[in-house]
Amino acid sequence: MVSNQILQNTIDGLKEITHIQLCVLDPEGNVLASTFPDAEKHAKAAASFAASEADTQMIQGFQYFKVLDDHEMEYVLLAEKDAFYDGAVNYRFELRENYLSEVMRLDSYEDLRAWFINRMSDACHSIHDRKETQQETVVSRAKSYMQENFGNDISLDDVSREVNVSPYYFSKLFKEEAGENFIEYL
Repeated sequence: MVSNQILQNTIDGLKEITHIQLCVLDPEGNVLASTFPDAEKHAKAAASFAASEADTQMIQGFQYFKVLDDHEMEYVLLAEKDAFYDGAVNYRFELRENYLSEVMRLDSYEDLRAWFINRMSDACHSIHDRKETQQETVVSRAKSYMQENFGNDISLDDVSREVNVSPYYFSKLFKEEAGENFIEYL
């Protein structure tokens, strides 16, 4: 098993690069490494998440992920919500299986750091891609809804609820893509 000190050094380095608060816990909710104080307050939620069927879940402002090895959960990874805002909350690590065996085959701390950086880079690219895709999808779905319901009384809340995003986020997306705000477009 990877030592807690190696995990700590790795997530400290990742935090410096990504500016994302991270925490690694075991399936029982014991904190193994963390970049923020009071990580223990997530122990109960992490243990509950570990026992659930979900692969990823937003809890208390943090995105929780299961890290698997040979189909067995080895770790729970928490990343602060801000890392996954703007529609990326549905992101799932692809090919997370066998992470532990991959890590155990690494020969040095530098190899481990490079491995984690590659994984985080892949995650960041996926989040960025999902954000762009969702932005296009949300605004085009919203425009269709507004055209279909133009004769009705339509509010920002109605449309944002229809496309399943917060009114604030919808307003921001709409302005970015349409070049005008919701009211002006309507």
